[in-house]
Amino acid sequence: MADWIVAAWDWIVANMTNLKDFLWIVFTFIATLVAILTYRRARYTLLQPLRTEVIKRQTDLLVNLLDYFDETVLYSFKLDYCNIVSFNVIKLLERYGIKFSDDTILKEIEEERAGAIFDKNIFLQSSDSKAELENQYKVNKVNLNNDKVEEVFFTKQHFMCKRELVNYANNPFMPKKIKKLLNEIESDINDNLSMLMKLLNEFYTKINSEQILDEGFLVNEVCSAVYNEFNTRSKKHDEKIKKIKELIGQYLMVDKKW
Repeated sequence: MADWIVAAWDWIVANMTNLKDFLWIVFTFIATLVAILTYRRARYTLLQPLRTEVIKRQTDLLVNLLDYFDETVLYSFKLDYCNIVSFNVIKLLERYGIKFSDDTILKEIEEERAGAIFDKNIFLQSSDSKAELENQYKVNKVNLNNDKVEEVFFTKQHFMCKRELVNYANNPFMPKKIKKLLNEIESDINDNLSMLMKLLNEFYTKINSEQILDEGFLVNEVCSAVYNEFNTRSKKHDEKIKKIKELIGQYLMVDKKW
């Protein structure tokens, strides 16, 4: 037994330098690991208030977005597609030469007009000066290589609804997947107004070439017919809105068991 102890001691003495290096490596590793864990804990503690504030703001934003896509009102109604189509058809009939016994509707159109689209990428918001808007029209008509341009007026309700959509999409707290869908909805809205321009051109060509309007025609019937065709051709927003609501549910962990 004594010989074994002596042999072990002699080995330790002989390898003292190696043992000391090994213990130093172990000590350094443990110290480094403790430092890293301490740093991570400190960072988490320091950033936790900021993260909590971000989550709060993001939660409020997503809840407000849910309210924006309120199911009790169809989104197409919020975008005021029906009035946009009707107002533009009435202006087209006026251009065709139809005289209205009551100019109330024409005054309402002027009051409700918030701007016009001349091309998919060119939108003009009505200014306080009608002359300024007409000047903008002439400038943009030249920019479109002098091609024939048909105005499509959009209403104040449409403008406010779309502006709110754009504000949500541009909010820095909005998650990327939802932002992408919001941008796609905005693009679909622009496409629908561009499609309406083509539809109005088709309608105007038809009434000029085929004389389809009887002497006793009803304006409401004409507006309804054009709107029905617009509704058939237009891009629908329901599916994207449904996906947005599903994503919001995931972000807010609505179905998660706590």
